[in-house]
Amino acid sequence: MDMLTVCLPDNVIDHIVVVPIGTSNDAYDKIIWKLSSNGSFNVKSAYACSISASSLPDCFWKGIWALKIPPKLKLFSWTMVQGRLLTNVQRFRRKLTVDPSCKFCPGVPESMVHLLRDCPHAQLVWNAVNVPQSMQQTFNLDWNGWISANTLQANCKWHSFVWKDFFIFICWFIWKWRNKGVFDVQFIWPTNPLEVILNYASEWFSVSKVDNNPSEKRPALLHWQKPLPGVFKLNVDGSRTHQGIIGAGWCYQESHW
Repeated sequence: MDMLTVCLPDNVIDHIVVVPIGTSNDAYDKIIWKLSSNGSFNVKSAYACSISASSLPDCFWKGIWALKIPPKLKLFSWTMVQGRLLTNVQRFRRKLTVDPSCKFCPGVPESMVHLLRDCPHAQLVWNAVNVPQSMQQTFNLDWNGWISANTLQANCKWHSFVWKDFFIFICWFIWKWRNKGVFDVQFIWPTNPLEVILNYASEWFSVSKVDNNPSEKRPALLHWQKPLPGVFKLNVDGSRTHQGIIGAGWCYQESHW
């Protein structure tokens, strides 16, 4: 106490003194997760905490996982709408860079809305897409308004696509091309961005359609085939026992075997 009075005011010392310093069973202190009843971390409570801190409506988060897009784009969109993509503004806040500016727009902070919508490179992509007329006014909204309007609108179509699905494809490609532009000095932004995005989205939707009238199932006979002349084939396999012992093997073969 004497040492505390030397360096701290009385009101601070009073707060310190009333803090319990232990229990009768001399249990050790330990770190606990306050968002669960048993003090142990679990993903459910962490996810609930993350969602509760957002200003977006609850229906928005359910809509994200219901989007008919590739799983990696669902994870991307979940990260994007929370503002967690590592823009230069985010990197500056985390002390990963000394300059929060957009690489392509000197002096302009690279925020989420700048990177994905307002940057000249992003605008070239959106202009090529020809945004549906009903959605064009949303491009004057702030970040939350823009994201919510374009991902919650279920009735808007863009050609044969549902707009809210295609919207995520566009954002993902802008983010992908931005990263290549930052880290690959030889990268050139595509002159036909719509064609690239459209081909990727069309291919994914075509292979992900569920056949409502599946044909009769037929067994597929699989067998090993030797490689072509001048080509080597490496076959691998692995297994794991109930005791946790893991084994793996490989076979390296040429065409004349």
